Amino acid sequence: MDCALDPVTVEILWRRLISIVDEADAAVARTAFSSLLRDAHDYTCMFTDKHGRELAQGSLATPGQAGAMALGVKKIVQRLDISSLRPGDVFITNDPWTLAGHLNDICVMSPIFMEDFLVGFTACVFHHADIGGRVSSGNHDIYEDGLFIPLLKLYEAGKPNEAVLEMIRWNVRTPD
Repeated sequence: MDCALDPVTVEILWRRLISIVDEADAAVARTAFSSLLRDAHDYTCMFTDKHGRELAQGSLATPGQAGAMALGVKKIVQRLDISSLRPGDVFITNDPWTLAGHLNDICVMSPIFMEDFLVGFTACVFHHADIGGRVSSGNHDIYEDGLFIPLLKLYEAGKPNEAVLEMIRWNVRTPD
């Protein structure tokens, strides 16, 4: 069977994929407590394939985050045990050497399944104003910047990891 798609179908599917990412983007802006997200659009949403290779990003993606994010998410996916992933899993990290360069850029990422098969990932990197560190641009090492979150499961099969949430709450000025 020939799987080739005509150009019109490809364009329709491509626009649909971009539209879905833009809907995720709009949901972040609509529900954000932070003015950095809501007003300055300091975040980027994207979809990847099951290997972490970028497929699409939102139309309003922040350029400084988008390039680093594409490489970072791919590195994160390569570190995961793919066979252990379940629908409803959500990962969190702000590793500055993997992602966008400082602790305030937090990545949340989740696998996407079709039936029982992993088909991709959705990810968002957003700038969070309060990560618990010293409020200064004169910080000299990473520990002054605030809470370093290694790659952790924030949700497992749809259930929140209360220990991770509690650790974050105890290390930021505005836990709500």
